[in-house]
Amino acid sequence: LRQLNLGMNPMESLDGLSSAFPRLLVLDVSFIELPAVAGAWQALAELKQLRRLVAEGCSLCSFDDWEELPSLKTLEVNDNAIEELEELEILAKK
Repeated sequence: LRQLNLGMNPMESLDGLSSAFPRLLVLDVSFIELPAVAGAWQALAELKQLRRLVAEGCSLCSFDDWEELPSLKTLEVNDNAIEELEELEILAKK
């Protein structure tokens, strides 16, 4: 599987995602409350081939907990609570 849409599901954990889908390139987690999902950024960082992440409406307001996603080329964060340009600067440094 190369593309997975989990959007609008009441996810409590993303643990095991990388072992279940090691070749995943595109993941849509839109409208999942990512800050409430324990270890979400760590689980996403384990997706070593992930190139596109869609996180629309995920209640994101900060990228402080973001872990490096070295293969990521496209990030969509529409309809979140990101208010300051500094948050994007944090993201750019990772």
